[in-house]
Amino acid sequence: MERFPDPSSRPDLAVGTSVEVRVSAERAMELLSDHSPRQVLAVGTLVEVRGHFSGECSGGFEIAEVTHDGYRVRRLADRYLLPVEFLDHDVRPVS
Repeated sequence: MERFPDPSSRPDLAVGTSVEVRVSAERAMELLSDHSPRQVLAVGTLVEVRGHFSGECSGGFEIAEVTHDGYRVRRLADRYLLPVEFLDHDVRPVS
């Protein structure tokens, strides 16, 4: 019979702690402090990024790294890793 771990051995998570729940190799969901899920894109996912000046989205990028606050992206044309971090709302998967 499988035994459940002793409750005292569980990690003590404070209110508002982000917890990642994997749902597939391509994408994951993360619960934010307000308990709303946010999509987490996997490294290698093709994305469009929102330009900070015009606000328009441009294609031709992929997720290079998932960071605590968002993503680092690589331009596909020349494999250049952009020197800025993009927040979640500035990156969307190519559909």
